[in-house]
Amino acid sequence: MPFLALTTSFISVFAFLFERFEIMCEFTVFLNKEIVCRDVVYAKIEGNKVLLKDVLGVAKTMENCKIAEVDVSSERLILSPE
Repeated sequence: MPFLALTTSFISVFAFLFERFEIMCEFTVFLNKEIVCRDVVYAKIEGNKVLLKDVLGVAKTMENCKIAEVDVSSERLILSPE
């Protein structure tokens, strides 16, 4: 395989990985100004609970709280007691 073809393939793979992984936000979740969870990529309100999942799919349910603020630029998700 010629060098140019390998280089083009490498650039294509790199571009795909950059688009797939670099743009994804991973949130640090705070409750009462304390970190309760890191690398969160999913949050869902379920009544008076908030379901959180991290990048590995590990779930954590926060009881008696609600989402108060989502700050994408700082990658922070703030919970407040209900």
